[in-house]
Amino acid sequence: MKLQYLGDYRDAFKWDLLHWLCSTADSETTSLLFVPLLTPDDPNPRDGQIPHHRFMARPEVQQFVASLKNTSRGLGSITDLGSLEPTKQFSVSIHAPDRYVEPGRRRPDYWWGIDHPSKSVVFLDPDNGFETKTCKGTKWVRHSEVKSLLEKLPQSSAVVVYQHRPHLKWENVLGDISRNLHYTGHASATYDSSLAFIIIGNSGPAVRRLSQAAKCYANQDRSVFHELLIDNGAEPADAADGSLCCMLPRSKTFAVFSRKTPIPVVVTLQYLLQLHRIFRYDGSYVIKRARVYTGWLVPQSTFHDYCPRLLASWRTACRSTD
Repeated sequence: MKLQYLGDYRDAFKWDLLHWLCSTADSETTSLLFVPLLTPDDPNPRDGQIPHHRFMARPEVQQFVASLKNTSRGLGSITDLGSLEPTKQFSVSIHAPDRYVEPGRRRPDYWWGIDHPSKSVVFLDPDNGFETKTCKGTKWVRHSEVKSLLEKLPQSSAVVVYQHRPHLKWENVLGDISRNLHYTGHASATYDSSLAFIIIGNSGPAVRRLSQAAKCYANQDRSVFHELLIDNGAEPADAADGSLCCMLPRSKTFAVFSRKTPIPVVVTLQYLLQLHRIFRYDGSYVIKRARVYTGWLVPQSTFHDYCPRLLASWRTACRSTD
């Protein structure tokens, strides 16, 4: 990023989405690590001409972005993002706030000493986004750098990368990015007409929660879209950070029903509570309201709504209790 463009239209989208992800992807996300990837100012600036209020960010974020425009050059005030809502606070830290990304052999020095926090969103903010075969340099982040960061992050954290749209269609840009994200288990993009934010991580629940939160964010704004890029399945239940999922005993017996006829089923698999009100059952995802059964269903069931709903956890707040 470049300090001269603080507080513009792109900042409004950027900080509105990041605040949403950190404050709505449930209490498991407790911090934001901002990696600015600073580069020197443009001598003849052509960007940053669209004012921040042109993006329909939430009022508190609009005020925050306006303050970035009006303060002295520097990134220190960005830490205020985590305290915009008293009831949904999170910590914000900045890696190398005064250091530029340098070319050549000195480039790896930028990543020296970077933190690898748990339960965190790690936001990378290159000028232009991911490198390509023809676009390389300090304005782009390398896939090798993102891969190295992901390998060291706990399962409870995920990475978000800023991506500018070049003079190509988004389908081509996102397609090219997807083909190079072979080192990730899950990736999605939240974007408008000119910029995108790529959410990537391992296949655990953390990155899925963030993707689901980003999808909800896009659903509230007609100018913002969300697209799943990569999904290589869920992380095993015995992953390093088991606290991110709600796991049921292996030997618990449940009965489920489908369509008109209740069918008894003995299930000995683990059931993982994932995302927002989305439950995994036998390799599929249940995204609608569901009842819970802890025993056998008899054919004389009194339920007559023909609901094809399944569930294997009593922990959901949206379950039917009739």
